[in-house]
Amino acid sequence: MPVDNWKYAPILLAATDALRRGAIGRLRRIEIETVRVRTAASAEGHAPNWRRDPAIAGGGIVMDHGWHAIYLVLHWFRAMPTGVAATVHRRDGGAVEDEAVIALEFPDGDAVIALTWAGSERRNTMRLLGDAGRIVVADDVLHVTGVAGCSTPFASALSAGSHHPDWFDAMLPEAFACFRDPARAVPLFDEAVECLSIIGKVYGASAMPASPAQ
Repeated sequence: MPVDNWKYAPILLAATDALRRGAIGRLRRIEIETVRVRTAASAEGHAPNWRRDPAIAGGGIVMDHGWHAIYLVLHWFRAMPTGVAATVHRRDGGAVEDEAVIALEFPDGDAVIALTWAGSERRNTMRLLGDAGRIVVADDVLHVTGVAGCSTPFASALSAGSHHPDWFDAMLPEAFACFRDPARAVPLFDEAVECLSIIGKVYGASAMPASPAQ
């Protein structure tokens, strides 16, 4: 099965549960912001960072952080997009993009994903806007306004660290279930294929220029 570990972050599991329970009504819009001050460090500290080598990574921040944001959007909307638009930016003429804005249209709404490796702080913010309220993931606090409003702090922020053993622990039951019943993994692979298709459209639309382009 695809290792979509962000789905299993405790705060995002709670956000998904609130959405599925109808806490904000019908989902209409998703906004995801991933801000980093630099590229995540690689294990080989003495070598150039592989995330900035297109021959290894296949792309820049869209392939790295964008992948997680896209599968979350697909997971929450439970639909495939009907339109894709994007702007990407390679600062200082680098080999891969380090900033991007991706806009996705869906039958019942839309999503905007903003990504940067050149921010002034490290944080993640996600907003799920419905016709009866909103869910806001403010890194380590979950705010729900709507049918049952509340604010819940979590022990660890989404932006804390670059590996999350507890997320993988939460994912393992689903992995075991897919080994027992491989057909259960088919929709997950379909979602992964759509993620890659969307990323291909982002790169195709932008043609990877050294300055922003639509």
